[in-house]
Amino acid sequence: MIKQNTVLLIGGPDAGKSNFLFRFWLAIRAKMNSNLLPDGPPPSAEYLNQGVGKLLKGEFEIHTRHGTNEICEIPVLANGEKAVVVVPDRPGEDWSRIYRERRIPNDWMDRLGDDTACLILVRAHSDQNQAPLDWISVQHFHGNEGNLIGPARQDVTTPTQVVLVDWIQIISRVLRSRSSVAMRPRIGIVVSAWDLLSEEEQAAAPIEYLREQYPLLADFLESNSKNLEIELFGVSLFGGDPKQSAAFKDACLHAAHPCDGGFVVRQVGTGVQRVPDLTLPIGWALGLAYAS
Repeated sequence: MIKQNTVLLIGGPDAGKSNFLFRFWLAIRAKMNSNLLPDGPPPSAEYLNQGVGKLLKGEFEIHTRHGTNEICEIPVLANGEKAVVVVPDRPGEDWSRIYRERRIPNDWMDRLGDDTACLILVRAHSDQNQAPLDWISVQHFHGNEGNLIGPARQDVTTPTQVVLVDWIQIISRVLRSRSSVAMRPRIGIVVSAWDLLSEEEQAAAPIEYLREQYPLLADFLESNSKNLEIELFGVSLFGGDPKQSAAFKDACLHAAHPCDGGFVVRQVGTGVQRVPDLTLPIGWALGLAYAS
């Protein structure tokens, strides 16, 4: 029986989920990691290859279309054993709905179990990220009742870090309820567009970025390290942003491979490791061991 491993790609609009998935498919198609190889064409090959085609032109998929319900099943050899990576690629608005309704869609539930992990993506410097509320200013302009935010306050958008923490709690609760054994849910945080950060920020570990930009999320992860299996990644698909620099895009297109400059960073011990292997986050979600 072929083992099915479900990796949930979670993130709001502009988090970079689809582009990350396409870059993963390009990486295993190129056999960048001998421990994680493709095992024949996936049923979603046309969808994946269309996305890869954009990346090879130095372009990004801007937004997953509303109504897209692509369940990408990718047959792989993980450490030589047959497995199928099942990755739902859904618009960020669908994940926002999960936060509001506090439930997982019924058509996903059968795919969740002991072999499920999730990668939560948040894009650096995205204009879709909502900063925490300034409670002093809220009280100044709206009075004491301004701090009592409820359904009636439709003008208030939930801060991104609150939504991220809530997603982890929802997913963890569901996974534990469906698991046949005691488990520590495997939760990875992926900061996409890592190349948009300053040189100083890029040299630091991803946890330092979270402490600066999402302190609530960082505190939650650190205080739940015994209950959750956690890893943090920074990811750059190209090693720069082709949208921001025509010269960089031209260099990518004239390189041996347009995505050769892509990389993943993670903390290893007290240092930061930077590797060109874009399979690393999903490989970690599958339980593969990576050299330090």
